[in-house]
Amino acid sequence: EGLRFTVGQPAGGDQCFYFFRAKSHHFFRCIRLCKQSRRYFVDPFICTLRGKNHGDQQGVGVIVMQRHLDFRIEFIQFLPDVFRSGFFRFHLRRILSNLKAMTRNEFVNLLLKRAQGKSGARGEAFAPANIALCKYWGKRDAELNLPVNSSLSISLGKLGTRTIVEFTEPADRIFLNGNPAPKNFSTRLSAYLDLFRKEGEFFEVRTKNTVPTAAGLASSASGFAALIKALDQLLGWGFNPRELSMLARLGSGSATRSLYNGFAVWHAGVRADGMDSYAEGLPNDWNNLRIGILEVSTDRKKIGSTEGMIRTRETSELYAAWPAQAQCDFDELRTAITARDFSMVGKTAENNALAMHATMMAAWPPLCYWHPRSLTLMRNVWQTREKGLELYFTMDAGPNLKLLFSERDSEEVCGLFPGVQVVNPFL
Repeated sequence: EGLRFTVGQPAGGDQCFYFFRAKSHHFFRCIRLCKQSRRYFVDPFICTLRGKNHGDQQGVGVIVMQRHLDFRIEFIQFLPDVFRSGFFRFHLRRILSNLKAMTRNEFVNLLLKRAQGKSGARGEAFAPANIALCKYWGKRDAELNLPVNSSLSISLGKLGTRTIVEFTEPADRIFLNGNPAPKNFSTRLSAYLDLFRKEGEFFEVRTKNTVPTAAGLASSASGFAALIKALDQLLGWGFNPRELSMLARLGSGSATRSLYNGFAVWHAGVRADGMDSYAEGLPNDWNNLRIGILEVSTDRKKIGSTEGMIRTRETSELYAAWPAQAQCDFDELRTAITARDFSMVGKTAENNALAMHATMMAAWPPLCYWHPRSLTLMRNVWQTREKGLELYFTMDAGPNLKLLFSERDSEEVCGLFPGVQVVNPFL
């Protein structure tokens, strides 16, 4: 149409010549691993359209690379006449969310191109279970396990999963806690292993949980995190925790956070290909913080988390408010953790858990993971707090409670709640 591009200020403060005069190794520093057909998109920038029959108009452009250094500029989205950073962020989210999504196999194959080493004889790893202080509830993409909202968790110290993986034949052999795994468990694991196996390759997996399986205590999170760490050893990938968290996500969303000890965040991301949805650890150790586990039931849940998320998102009128609520809680928790504000951490975590369960109860058919004793324990926590003991709780998709309290109150908490298992999350 007789239009030509001129580059204005790129996003992130880089100078415009950076993209055009850089040598190849500098150019590759910009590349974002967002694959669409055979193209690789790099950082968006602000550009201006000029033409004989067109006035100047700002927009968001993306440099597209094809065949090594053969690249062009692709104009994707107009911006308002008066440019403001808020508008750019809004349109950038729209652009990234509309890029072509990947299948699981495409996603894994892209990451495996970064693998560094050779296969070994055995892989063994431990991963802690984690409890979410800001919950993940709802998927924007079920294929890649991409969440609607970002989440934040704390690990459960030495409670989790230890997994050993070795090669075997002529079929997968999967053991759970020393016994052949139940069919549904082994089927799920074998389907996950299919993402990584070469033709004719089979695995023996021996996994041991120190938390109840499928009872709302994040056994699947620690299980898939331990499995992907063990596979990394066995297959010689040499991946960093961020890359492993993206692979663990394909098995269980919450497994992204079980790659880390202590506090961890899982970024929801906005990209359709899922390359910006990963977990990272927070550097804040809080040595006098304690978690108390109150087991109400260790039975397997009748409604799994994935099914529960789908039902809630599709039928609950309260769910529309959940993403904004979760984002607000996420931001407040990060601030409170940095400031070591225990009251704010406890209040926000408890409120976030209750808000999540409220969206489930408003679904149809209603979804309630609580048992009668769950509610009794909640009331006991509220009554204890009214008497002056700073005690809070959170709950995942299950009947069990996790208490939050300070180390100095451990003895009193153990007296008020017989059978509570006290955990130091930073061991």
